[in-house]
Amino acid sequence: RSSPLSRTNSVTMTEQVHRGIPEAEFIEDVESFLKKYDGNCESAMKKQNELYGKYKFLENSLIGQKANLVNKLPEIKKTLALVTRLTQAQDEGEKTIQTTYQLSDNCFAKAEVTPNNVVYLWLGANIMVEYSYEEARELLSTQEQNCEKTLAELTEDCLFLKDQITTTEVSILIIDHLFHFASSYLP
Repeated sequence: RSSPLSRTNSVTMTEQVHRGIPEAEFIEDVESFLKKYDGNCESAMKKQNELYGKYKFLENSLIGQKANLVNKLPEIKKTLALVTRLTQAQDEGEKTIQTTYQLSDNCFAKAEVTPNNVVYLWLGANIMVEYSYEEARELLSTQEQNCEKTLAELTEDCLFLKDQITTTEVSILIIDHLFHFASSYLP
C-alpha cells in the first residue's frame, strides 16, 4: 500500500515508517536541525508546513475511509443475520418467514420470504449476484472480518498520524519562535 506522502527530499523525517506513513522528526537540537537547511529558518519552516499539509490531507483521507467502513459494517452484519435466519428457517422446515426490509432511508416494508437456499446480494455498481445460503454466509463473514480488520488498522493509522501532526506542529512552533527570536536581534 503506497503512501501519498512522498519520501523524496524529506530530510525532516526519520527512517521509521508506519504502514506507509513516515514518522515526523522531533526537533531536539535546533542548531543541528537547521544545519540541514544551511541555517535558513524560512526553508525549514517551508518544509515543515509542507509536511504538515501532507499529513492533514492524509488524515482527511483516512477519516473518510473510516467513515465509509463504519457505515458499511452494520449493513454487512444485518445481511449476514438475515441469511443466517433464512438458513435456520430452511433447516427447521418453515414454509415462510416474516421480515422487514428497507425501501429507502425512512421507509420500511414487511415481506413474507420462502426459504429456498438462494439469496441475491448487491455487490455494488448496480450488480446483483445469486448465492446459495452457504456461499452468502461465507462471503459476508469474510467481508465482515475484512471490514473490522481494516477499521482497526485505520483507527491505528489515524492515531499514529495524529501524533505526527502534533510533532510537526511543535516543530513549526519551535522554528517560528527561533525565527522571531533571531530576527528581533538583527540590526
